[in-house]
Amino acid sequence: MDRRNFNKTLLGSSFYIMSPKSVSGQKNNYLSAGDRVGMICPAGIISQDRLDKSLNNIKALGLEPVLGKHILETSGYLAGSDANRLDDLHGMFEDKSIKAIWCIRGGYGCTRLLPYLNYDVISNNRKLLLGYSDVTALHHALYTKLGMHSLHSPVGASDMTDFTLNHLKPVLFGKPGDRVDVGISTENDDLFTAGGKSTFERYTIREGACEGILWGGNLSLLAALAGTEFTRIKKDFILYVEDIEEAPYRIDRMLTQLFQWIPQAKLKGVICGVFEGCERKEESNSFTLKEVILDRVARLQVPAVYGFPFGHISNQCTIPIGAKAGFDTRDFKLKITLP
Repeated sequence: MDRRNFNKTLLGSSFYIMSPKSVSGQKNNYLSAGDRVGMICPAGIISQDRLDKSLNNIKALGLEPVLGKHILETSGYLAGSDANRLDDLHGMFEDKSIKAIWCIRGGYGCTRLLPYLNYDVISNNRKLLLGYSDVTALHHALYTKLGMHSLHSPVGASDMTDFTLNHLKPVLFGKPGDRVDVGISTENDDLFTAGGKSTFERYTIREGACEGILWGGNLSLLAALAGTEFTRIKKDFILYVEDIEEAPYRIDRMLTQLFQWIPQAKLKGVICGVFEGCERKEESNSFTLKEVILDRVARLQVPAVYGFPFGHISNQCTIPIGAKAGFDTRDFKLKITLP
């Protein structure tokens, strides 16, 4: 039996199982004012309010939002069927007028799509894909299969604070070879020093400087992808990782799984974002989040920090997956070269 045709018949015409073309790299097409941007929901459902917020965010950037056909559909906890979510994703890649694709939210559902992505269509219509959280799965599939440098960035419905915008625009409207520096967020620091939120504490785990490509995203998704065909590490890399609302023991388990899988000889540094909502519950005999992070990360013997400004937080930076970068714990600064 022809497995490809069988799967297309079984799952619907929007699904594909195809072998990606061999691609040595990607010439990135960053954005200009007035560009059309496709808005999709490849994972969890959204409300009309969240959609309206996304539209306002994109327009405020001087861009023209274009909605996927199935943007407000629901199927349980998913934003419509797998076939329809794929149809929106593929449609945005195929539309020559669309210059980038922005996911409105994460949630859950992107990993379900990975075996059926049409890598030929995507490879022939390369454009930036933006988002974080569950979108980590799409970022890694496209980077592993096609060498695409997509953006771990705010989702469409994120809070576009001054810090977030100041670290989004130089990447989104940049050009290959531009240098983008990301440092501390005083806004996030204040949430710890003045607000008492322990997950916003910023600290050095192991001092030093490192260089490598940027590889990472949401911890839950990275652990879920470990050992699959949809993520590989072939170069020296700096790991960036974050999560939200996970108990410390679950953070321990996922970090342990990830660190047992990654090629540690190629690991040059670790940058932990803000693990919001991952504190130990009161009157629990659990380790604290900080104890887990220090225990799991310090043993890697590479420069490492916690509390860098990315994750499920309002003030977050934008990180291009696969970009060359350097990091020094002394000034808490990430120096990115746009691919």
